[in-house]
Amino acid sequence: MYGILVTSPCFPFRFLRKIQALLATPGKRDARKLAPTRPSPIPAETARLFQVALHDVVRSSVLSMTELRECVKACVCSLRDSQVGPAQMIITMKACAKEGNRRYPMVLNEHELSNADFLMEQIIKWSIVEYYKDA
Repeated sequence: MYGILVTSPCFPFRFLRKIQALLATPGKRDARKLAPTRPSPIPAETARLFQVALHDVVRSSVLSMTELRECVKACVCSLRDSQVGPAQMIITMKACAKEGNRRYPMVLNEHELSNADFLMEQIIKWSIVEYYKDA
């Protein structure tokens, strides 16, 4: 009589029904099936100029870093003018930099980072600044 007072003998079953309803909600299970977001197209010449600048950049040279930033700006402006959203723009810029690594390989020792890997954070910062510059 003084033990736990159970007001509803169906409590565990109501709880299970709620879990089943959540699991059956559209979108929860389907979210795992979505394909990864693909990069948006950047005009070939604009992408090539960015990739060459990234390959040739001297990390300690203000002039080559300025040239690289101008190429980032051209890519981002092209994407923004094409109505590409900010998240998609970042995905595209990362993909373009990685494609440049593949297209213009560098001879590195095992502990060195490629320019794309080394400068990726800076490229993304510049990209975000350029994307919202006129906003």
